[in-house]
Amino acid sequence: MYTFKLCTGLKIVSSNLSIHTAHNVVLDMKTASLGDRIVAYLLDIVIKFGYLLIVLAILRILAGTGRTAMIIFGVILAIPFVFYSLGFEAAMNGQTPGKKIMKIQVADVEGKPVTLGQYITRWLFRMIDVALFYGLPAIITIASSSRNQRIGDFTAGTVVLALRQSVFLSHTSFREVKKDHVVSYDSVILLSEAEIKVIRDTLRSKILQNNPPLVKRIADRMASKIQVDIYTDAETFLRTLLLDYNHIAQREA
Repeated sequence: MYTFKLCTGLKIVSSNLSIHTAHNVVLDMKTASLGDRIVAYLLDIVIKFGYLLIVLAILRILAGTGRTAMIIFGVILAIPFVFYSLGFEAAMNGQTPGKKIMKIQVADVEGKPVTLGQYITRWLFRMIDVALFYGLPAIITIASSSRNQRIGDFTAGTVVLALRQSVFLSHTSFREVKKDHVVSYDSVILLSEAEIKVIRDTLRSKILQNNPPLVKRIADRMASKIQVDIYTDAETFLRTLLLDYNHIAQREA
């Protein structure tokens, strides 16, 4: 699985976060939809409501301890409720329990680690985004933003990502390779990601069956690029290059 540790560059493009990995594989991380964010918010409301019921039950038990003691305990017990989103996001790498269930996460728009200051900014602006007018400002800004951001996100420089991605390894040139694979062509690293993509697309298409001369020309071009003079079969050579490339990528990850 790819994580942000593999990234060498991050850039928001429309509603996607383009991740350029160390192996020149580009993954598009989608930002969380308005629907996902609303469901996550409602799940957090349910959790907070459950906590509130527990607090009320505790206060009833403490009813005989005196008014001052009840107020003190009430304030103490209210702290987790008030700082719910801030505390969880800071402690859980940008997720509350609701966000975790919905598999969404707060991230920096430039791909940097989210700072405590950014979490605090998002939390403070919840009073404008969510508390006022039943969350209408947040709904409007998320729906109208190309990055699905609320006002707090704009101010803090954050975005909420959907961790359930429609982009999988099968959409890239990267493939899992057995650890005991022996690299035949170390110079495969001279090939660009675009050239590796050509190899992958060639092997996955009907070109192999319908146009062997074209496959041979592709193999010859790759052989020339990595300075290989002789190979036996064009298809086998291309498959070996792809395996070698991915094995080296896994080894360096």
